[in-house]
Amino acid sequence: MPNNLMKSNENQSPKLSYMIARVDRIISKLLCTRQISQNPYPIRVLPS
Repeated sequence: MPNNLMKSNENQSPKLSYMIARVDRIISKLLCTRQISQNPYPIRVLPS
């Protein structure tokens, strides 16, 4: 039983890591283009 779980986990892992990397790239691209289009300066947190 544990051996069978291990095999299914190995099969899922590369696909999952690829999906995570892809989503991460999409998010960073969206954030980058959004920041440039709205404000060319770095975002600063103003003291309240």
